[in-house]
Amino acid sequence: MNRKFSEIFRKTFESLWVPIVFIVLAILVGVWVQHRYTQAYKPSQVPSQPLRTVPREIPKLSPPVTHDADSIRVALIRLLKANALQWKRISKMENEPEGWTIAVPSKIPIPSLHLAIQEVVEAERGKILSALSDPKTGRVDLQIGIQDSCFLKIILLPAKGPGVQKAKIAIVIDDFGDRWNSIVKGFLDIERPVTISILPGRQMSRKIAEEAIQRGREVILHLPMEPLDPSIKPDSYMVCKGMTSSQIQKILERSLEDVPGAVGVSNHMGSKATQDRATMLSLLECIQTRRLFFMDSYTIASSVAYSVAQELNLPTIKRDVFLDVDHDGEEIRNRLWDLARRAKRKGHAIGVGHCHQLMLEILTEEMPKIEASGYEFVYLSELIH
Repeated sequence: MNRKFSEIFRKTFESLWVPIVFIVLAILVGVWVQHRYTQAYKPSQVPSQPLRTVPREIPKLSPPVTHDADSIRVALIRLLKANALQWKRISKMENEPEGWTIAVPSKIPIPSLHLAIQEVVEAERGKILSALSDPKTGRVDLQIGIQDSCFLKIILLPAKGPGVQKAKIAIVIDDFGDRWNSIVKGFLDIERPVTISILPGRQMSRKIAEEAIQRGREVILHLPMEPLDPSIKPDSYMVCKGMTSSQIQKILERSLEDVPGAVGVSNHMGSKATQDRATMLSLLECIQTRRLFFMDSYTIASSVAYSVAQELNLPTIKRDVFLDVDHDGEEIRNRLWDLARRAKRKGHAIGVGHCHQLMLEILTEEMPKIEASGYEFVYLSELIH
């Protein structure tokens, strides 16, 4: 039996020895390759600490820097504030770029500010699309944009220094309308601004208004209003205390037809009517509807016309000096120069005179002297607020 078992084992071994040899060789080769790989991987290449695939805390990232119109505006405003510069926004039409006007004081050269603006714009990835300068005035116009699209226009203007701004004087001459003669023509021929104040319903009211407009003069309606003096009887052109709004509106419309081209209204007399709030409210609302301004001739200290006009936000102003209270040449001259001194104190002043030869002569003589002393004569409307 042992011989039979030995025979079976011998035959089995003979059939399996080749696979066994291959298995053993494969194991030996595997051991050898692993040994060689371990020897080749140096310790210096192994990380000293294990890698973390997920960080314990995600670091906070700064927001990305964006360069757009708003960032350029902010940077420019910062530049202007740092240099104590004032700027004014220019009202723009729809689809037009925004506009700024910057008054540049003499201590800051405009070319230096231009360069500083350019540096700020380029730092924010913007561009100066165009730069135009006027050597006569010192003005510089800049167009600022991103790529080729303009979103901001800046105008650099030399600021007027102290003393450059002149005190302004408006001369208003009342009571035109009764005649057309050399005196009237003389007032229209004065080389400096004189506002022509015309009474309605007079023989020459319309002719004087038309002639004045043709010569480039400013014309206002000198509307009669009820005085305290009972001896002065009202006519169809006089606004009286207690009138209804409808009555006042008809008077105003009739009067304006006689004074074509009038840009404003002042009161002729009116020491009674201008004290009455209800009457003034009705009248000034009608004036506001016609988009005119109002000057309170201030014929009485208790007039409420100016204050009511202010309440209505109606463009208004009041007289400062009556120039010819007395028909005396020396007194008129003194009052005219007093008007100039008042203008110097407050920046502007209004003098009211009347249509007569003496007034014409004194204005013709004294206006050039006052102007040479550093004052500027303007039309009444230029002083209206």
